[in-house]
Amino acid sequence: GKRHLFAKEISIQKELYEAKLLDAQNEIDHLRAQISEDKQKLAQQRFAKNVRETQVKAKAEDILQKETDITAKGSQIEQLSERLERKTQEAERAHKKLVASNKSLAETKSKLLTLQHQ
Repeated sequence: GKRHLFAKEISIQKELYEAKLLDAQNEIDHLRAQISEDKQKLAQQRFAKNVRETQVKAKAEDILQKETDITAKGSQIEQLSERLERKTQEAERAHKKLVASNKSLAETKSKLLTLQHQ
């Protein structure tokens, strides 16, 4: 009878340990799944971060390019302004010459008329 009781107790203990072992294995599987999920999330976040960084870099390069373009346009405008200034001065000089020439022509005409009437 005692031996049977002992065997029964050992059998119960064995079942208990097997149940605990199964629980532990289930917990380990659950944790492994969680770790795998977390790794996947992390990989997605890293990818998204890389995409954002790439977008930011592209934007920065775009802004730099625009600044370069604006600077170039600015110097073009300066050159055009200088050319316009020179042309304006040339036109003013030509106008003065024309006025002087017209005045001289009028004086000559007036002298001719005077000479004709003598």
